[in-house]
Amino acid sequence: MNETKHYTAEEIHMAMTLQAVEYMKQYMHSATDPKVEERARKLKAVGLTNSKTFAETHRSACFSFFRRNFPGCIFLPEDAFTCFLQKYNLKCGTLDHYIGEIPSVNVDEIAEVQDKLNSIGEENVFSNILDGDAKAEIIKHLTVRVRMVEEFYPWGTYKTDANKDEKAHILLEDHQGLIETMPFLHVRNKFNGWNDVETESRPLERNELLIAAPAQEMKQVYTESAEHIRSEDPFVFQFTPYGVVIFSKWGEEAEDEALSNEPIW
Repeated sequence: MNETKHYTAEEIHMAMTLQAVEYMKQYMHSATDPKVEERARKLKAVGLTNSKTFAETHRSACFSFFRRNFPGCIFLPEDAFTCFLQKYNLKCGTLDHYIGEIPSVNVDEIAEVQDKLNSIGEENVFSNILDGDAKAEIIKHLTVRVRMVEEFYPWGTYKTDANKDEKAHILLEDHQGLIETMPFLHVRNKFNGWNDVETESRPLERNELLIAAPAQEMKQVYTESAEHIRSEDPFVFQFTPYGVVIFSKWGEEAEDEALSNEPIW
């Protein structure tokens, strides 16, 4: 039996902040340029979206947009974010998936972020948008497609492939831990061989917030959580074309001055 590893909010905040600083300091100078968002809009308007200049400017404009509207937010690249979730046994979902307690200060903070997102409206071209301008989609349900598959053979006979459903079940079992951690369509689409696994999903709205929280405080949708890893730190985030932006985090040690939501760039 595995011994339970307990991670405090302080440990998680520190690990998250260190990773975020390493990521963001690469773009600190250009993201603080007050004209970078305007340059990105002009490049897109004239159709220079495949240029190296646009790629670099658009990334900086994304960081600048969130820094300007949400001081104290931090960024993580998606791969690092996914590894972070798996290490600390955190699961993602919409806010209604969270069944734990929320300190009043964080309720106020989340409400403030939500109000700001609602007020920004069409200016926000980054929230829950992936690379390539596709909307992020959250998975509502995964099922193995039950069907009989007939294959034509040169000698004129047909054969039922009884292994299709079994292979789909194995594929789903192999990856459902990650899908539960990150239940989003673009994550599921990274795997090959999913033709026999049906996915029901819906696009996320630009003003929609997501939450990553300890598995024991989230409605379990696909698999049971790793009981030998317990954490105490939910946080609220969105997708962007350049990773995830984290707005709010809380836990017993969340008010530590070194880990508070103050601008770090």
